[in-house]
Amino acid sequence: LDAAVTLLKAHSAHHEFADSSVPVTGGGAYKYEKFLQSELRMGVHKVDELTCLLTGLNFALEHVPDECFFLEHKGPGQLPHRRAHSMAGVFPYLLVNIGSGVSILRVDSAKEFKRVGGSCLGGGTYWGLCRLMLGAKSFKEAMSLGTQGNHHAVDMLVGDIYGGDYGRFNLKASTVASAFGKLVMDEEMKVSKTDAAASLLHMVGSNIAQLAYMCAREHGIKRILFAGNFLRMNMTSAIYLSSSINYWSQGNTKALFLRHEGYFGSLGALLMSKGPSTAPSTPTGSPGETGESAKINEEEKPSESCRENDGDDEEGEEEETKKYSVEGEEEEKDEGGG
Repeated sequence: LDAAVTLLKAHSAHHEFADSSVPVTGGGAYKYEKFLQSELRMGVHKVDELTCLLTGLNFALEHVPDECFFLEHKGPGQLPHRRAHSMAGVFPYLLVNIGSGVSILRVDSAKEFKRVGGSCLGGGTYWGLCRLMLGAKSFKEAMSLGTQGNHHAVDMLVGDIYGGDYGRFNLKASTVASAFGKLVMDEEMKVSKTDAAASLLHMVGSNIAQLAYMCAREHGIKRILFAGNFLRMNMTSAIYLSSSINYWSQGNTKALFLRHEGYFGSLGALLMSKGPSTAPSTPTGSPGETGESAKINEEEKPSESCRENDGDDEEGEEEETKKYSVEGEEEEKDEGGG
């Protein structure tokens, strides 16, 4: 935000905001209100976070042909590819918004949505435990640790218990039976920070995926969209979510992700400032975690654009995905819970 304000001032663009009111949303609407007022003489008009999120998301789904994508795993040892997914018809869908916590919304139309579930185990949980256990000083550092490690080195697997697959319940030897479970099998075991962080990341992601699938099944919805700041520049968690949803649904449901993740709230606030016609009605549902994440990802850069993958991945994306090619093997076997 400091950089944005500096840029505005450098081009004298901040005068356009002087003595005016700008729609803002999310936790930052409260955190930075005084800062914006003092630096830009700009008033702040706070708009509901989830309403803005869905207004912007529905607009993008309607007007951006390749906004939505899924991860396609070709086979063991091969890199997962991004594939565009058509959202023709759009509604209904389940939106799983992962921020500090998790909110699960059933979206039935551009005007109607309901919160049908949620969890306090989200991105804030991951970062908090990385700070407590591993000394990570920022979300960026926590994510760097988690994407470099191997959770199989820490988690107890079905194979560790039974010596191989558990055929009666179709559980592969590589299925995680207990997060961090290897630590109780070997009291002298030394664990690296990266492997511990990877186990935390897998634990959080697989639990969110299972909860999302159960909600989708309860409501008879096939399309599950995952969003939120936790997924920005976080291919590892996207792979965990994708693999888990594929396992629990036996391949009948795909985990869907979004090309312009990180911008829907701002886009929605802008659209709502132009008139109420695009805004959803007042949400219904149980109170609880909203999935807000004003703090969790302040340091992260905007998400890289997504396109249908034809095998010619951009270098940065391919390098990131290469780190997790082993996880790509878990499409059929690592559902994250025995």
